[in-house]
Amino acid sequence: HCTYYFLKNLSFELSKILPNSILVDCFTQSKNELIFSFLSDHTQRHLLVNISRGFNAFALKKEFHKAKSKYQNIFRPCTNRKVTSVVQVPNDRAFYIVLENNYKIVFKMHGNRSNIVLINEKEEVNAIFNPKLKADLSLKVEELQKSDPLISVTNLEDKPSKILPQLGKNASTHIEQETWYTLNLAERETLLINTHQGFQSPSSFIVSHTTTAKISLWETEGSKFSSATEASNKLYNELNYYLNFEVKKTEVLTQLAKKVRITKNYVTKCESELERLLNKTSFRQKACLLYTSDAADEEDS
Repeated sequence: HCTYYFLKNLSFELSKILPNSILVDCFTQSKNELIFSFLSDHTQRHLLVNISRGFNAFALKKEFHKAKSKYQNIFRPCTNRKVTSVVQVPNDRAFYIVLENNYKIVFKMHGNRSNIVLINEKEEVNAIFNPKLKADLSLKVEELQKSDPLISVTNLEDKPSKILPQLGKNASTHIEQETWYTLNLAERETLLINTHQGFQSPSSFIVSHTTTAKISLWETEGSKFSSATEASNKLYNELNYYLNFEVKKTEVLTQLAKKVRITKNYVTKCESELERLLNKTSFRQKACLLYTSDAADEEDS
């Protein structure tokens, strides 16, 4: 869902909302979620960004309740600075918020390599949200930029995802399954160009549920929204609910597995002890054991 085209539309909408507001807070309350709080004309907006594996999503909310204790302030050098602009990185799944003194908060939404990076006025990386991605410590925004893949199309025999990677997996699969293999090379080029132009400013954003929740820029079944921000909020809520459910399910399954393991160990221990008694006990002792067991059964009955 965080394809280049969707991020381009989302960043465009944010560029109309965030400039001239003050970034008053930046904190995290969970491993993969970072919250930015902006203040403008006594009104707060909170940008939630999640870079969990397979999750990557944004939400812009007017209300958000910060935890009283379980949070960590982060990216301190960029707080209390005014937003000057929001810029989309050309042809890449990344955009950045520009703050006073040319500080930049870069949202690099590259699937499992997604990260949020703070760059200072010297164009140096000041901090990264996911410390495991060491390569991002030397990130340069200009190096994220990619040329327009449709300027010179020569490989139309390939899959759509190879020719126009900005489409993303879902859109590429949709095009491939619908019409791709029935078209000649000229028709394929026309289709890609029209799709590229249409996705620049789609008429609607649809949160569909064919398998898991995702955002589609083409007509399909699902909840339809007129803005990328509204669709992103819907998707964020649904994926967050699913993620919390999976966490709870994992906790329950882990507890059950532990109980099963303890029970199996107990049964194994009892069987070993029984075998030891049967092998090392005299016939007279065995008879006494059996008699005692039968007597106990009669009392129970």
